[in-house]
Amino acid sequence: MFGFLKKVQDAARRAAVGTALIFIACLVALTAAGFAIAALYQVLEDAFSSEVAAAITAVILLVLAGIIALIGASAFKAPKKHKRNSGHSHAYAGAAVSSRHKQGAAAEIEMAQRLIAGGRWSPLAMALIAGFAFGASPELRKELARLLRHEAEKD
Repeated sequence: MFGFLKKVQDAARRAAVGTALIFIACLVALTAAGFAIAALYQVLEDAFSSEVAAAITAVILLVLAGIIALIGASAFKAPKKHKRNSGHSHAYAGAAVSSRHKQGAAAEIEMAQRLIAGGRWSPLAMALIAGFAFGASPELRKELARLLRHEAEKD
């Protein structure tokens, strides 16, 4: 069990470093975008009055913001639900997964259930815990693959 916690801690450290580097990259990109907007305004100011150049720059930025907002809104839409054939169920022969892997995965799933049951967790926190658990544990990945194959056989 402590090996699993060490794997989760290592995964959390890697995620923290990656997140910090992405944040720094976003700050640099934001600074570059600011300079690009200033350069666009300067170019437009040479051809138009300063009020018209500011208006053109604002319209370009509003159109860009609208496109980004539409893309973001489409990400929040719920995926379409697929109809299931509940009429038949196939039994899955679990011979490919050894009992040791099943026991290890069961222990890790039980630990995750205790973590979740111990407090009020947001969906984001639960998704992060599940992501770290599946990323750190080959047993959980194998069990998940087995369950997904079983579900695919049902449909």
